[in-house]
Amino acid sequence: MQNFFVVSYKAEGSNTYNVFVFDTETKLVRFWYETYQLYESPIKGFLLPAGDFLMLSKEGINVINLGNTLKKEVSDQMGNTRIMHSLGSCNYLRLEKKNHIHFKCQFYDNRRVCIQDQYFKRAADMGDRAET
Repeated sequence: MQNFFVVSYKAEGSNTYNVFVFDTETKLVRFWYETYQLYESPIKGFLLPAGDFLMLSKEGINVINLGNTLKKEVSDQMGNTRIMHSLGSCNYLRLEKKNHIHFKCQFYDNRRVCIQDQYFKRAADMGDRAET
């Protein structure tokens, strides 16, 4: 996760919790993970040292792997093993380097992955801000 920073927030109007991974070199979004979350319900997000992002809410625990490895095994204290695929394992879907991958409103029964384009709007009044 070098050269990246992570921003997460809860959006009131759309009832979503969003996790963005930004590339500090290109100044573009690399991944956008969006999950349903009522604005009134509490949620906390933590970036773990292993490069995973942990979300705690009334619904339970959700962990996403922000790395670029294809998968990793995770075991609980009872020895149950699960496979976690990383967001970076979908990099092959990008058609251009400036594309980002949007994991949209992730419900267990309805998962969508969108590839979106990004560009820099260069105008005297805009400076170097990136717009998508």
